[in-house]
Amino acid sequence: MVVEIVRPSSDYSNPWTFGNWTNIDDNVEQPAIGDRAVSACLRVDEMGWNDANETYQCNMQNLDYSAEPNSVTQIKVWINARRLNTTQPSVNIYVNGGNQSSKIGTIGTSYSWSYYTWGGLTLDGVDDLRVLITAPNFGDEEEIDVDVVYAEITYTIFIPTGPEGIEKVYGVDSSAIEKKYGTNWSDITKIYGIT
Repeated sequence: MVVEIVRPSSDYSNPWTFGNWTNIDDNVEQPAIGDRAVSACLRVDEMGWNDANETYQCNMQNLDYSAEPNSVTQIKVWINARRLNTTQPSVNIYVNGGNQSSKIGTIGTSYSWSYYTWGGLTLDGVDDLRVLITAPNFGDEEEIDVDVVYAEITYTIFIPTGPEGIEKVYGVDSSAIEKKYGTNWSDITKIYGIT
């Protein structure tokens, strides 16, 4: 299993009061903290209230790997944020053309990390991943400040045996190996540690 981190790359939709994807792209992972300055956060507060839920959506970086069938098994989103005098937001992901099931936030009243996991996935890769944070209807003196967002993608790498496995792992031309070791791929894969 491999876990790779992806970070925000742009806004997909941003009706929140101020800030954008660059404010939540701090290059840290939990338990480290971001800058947490109010001016450097993504915020929704009563100034942006229009008597409706407000959903912020950010595009995430694409995974830089060759997709294998059913290789992505889990996506975990980490959020460092705080909420003041409001109910929990909801968090969701959009991936490969569709939304997953929404999660109720666990954001505290002071800055802290929370995470949301979508497991049991069988995705052939991760394209068009977005994180959605939906703030509830707001009244006076209510706000949510988001400091950091990132996602952990868990996937498996399928390593075939024989010449394909050696070429994939070592980048070696299998025909050159055959010239050196012959064509007994059972022995050759043991030499290279691929069984």
